[in-house]
Amino acid sequence: MTVLLLWLGLALGWGLCGVLGYWLWHTQKNQQQLSKINQTAQQTIQQVQTARQTAQAQLTALTKTVQEAVLFVNPDLTLHTASEKAQTLFGTFDPSTGAVPVRSYTQSLEIEVFLRDTEQSALQNEVLEQQIQLMGHVYRGRAVRYANGIALSLSDVSELQRLSRMRRDFIANLSHELRTPLTTISLLLDGLNTLQQPLTAEQRHTLGRIRNETRELQQMAQEVLDLAQIESGRALFRLRKTSLSPMLQSQIERLRPLAENREIAIDAHLPENLQVLVDEEQVGRAFGNLLHNAIKFSSQGGKVCISTIQVSEEVRISVQDQGPGISERELTRVFERFYKADRTRSSGGTGLGLAIAKHVIEEGHGGKIWAESSGQANAGSTFHFTLPIA
Repeated sequence: MTVLLLWLGLALGWGLCGVLGYWLWHTQKNQQQLSKINQTAQQTIQQVQTARQTAQAQLTALTKTVQEAVLFVNPDLTLHTASEKAQTLFGTFDPSTGAVPVRSYTQSLEIEVFLRDTEQSALQNEVLEQQIQLMGHVYRGRAVRYANGIALSLSDVSELQRLSRMRRDFIANLSHELRTPLTTISLLLDGLNTLQQPLTAEQRHTLGRIRNETRELQQMAQEVLDLAQIESGRALFRLRKTSLSPMLQSQIERLRPLAENREIAIDAHLPENLQVLVDEEQVGRAFGNLLHNAIKFSSQGGKVCISTIQVSEEVRISVQDQGPGISERELTRVFERFYKADRTRSSGGTGLGLAIAKHVIEEGHGGKIWAESSGQANAGSTFHFTLPIA
């Protein structure tokens, strides 16, 4: 019995030693793992702190060097950071003084409303723009919402707008001044044709060339004047129910002498009794620009075709020429201001006619204008535009 108890005591002792050894080994292993975890955490914290310091340094450098007034605003519309240009405009800002409402800092309800609209309606990283009046100057405001707030930049565009107005006024005045002598020249040419003494063939040819060049100058003066009105916002559109055929026919008759001089036939298929809701003068001018181009760029002795088709609640007008065609690359650019496609279409002109037509059709009437061409030599081009049916 004594021996059995002795063996049991020894077994229990060895067992306790084993358990204690395993516990010590497991504890040491856990300590090593905790040490590695702690080391990794310290490295991560250091990296985060370094990244934060770098970001703060970059933000500070940005606010010091940027030429625009820049504000960084919290989601509750309190000011976070102001660039040096902004502090020159609105006053010194010290972040340590606590939360400062952006309206209190800028003294501008317009800025506060713009920032609130940006916070509530803009998608993240979507840039919104608005013109803002500040201290007698006009500023272009650009705001973007990011994860933790809103960034706002303010650019003073007062001088730029003043110079732009001067340029528009100069162009408009110049166009008006050009139209008077050109009209006088046209009247004198008409008077020469009524002389009792018959003109020689050479004289008639010379007068025809003078008349064509005069019409070209009149067209250019009108296009420049139209552009000045568009840029100034004075190009108002008064939409009225108008008969389509007479409106187009008047432009065809106006340009028919130019076509006859180049021996170009105008083949027009116009609908009867079709009413459209348009500004007759503006749409007539846009159609005239397309027809003028078609005549000018068609080959001598060729033909210009004008057709219409009703599509649902719209009518589509097409003007097809027999010119050299337009390459696929240029099709997307022909409606840009001052752009002149190659393909021998750059024979004079301002490069404004198609840009003006696009503005009239799309912005003034909610229609669509586009060009089609195979791009092959002498394949011609077709310009289409749509108008709403009254």
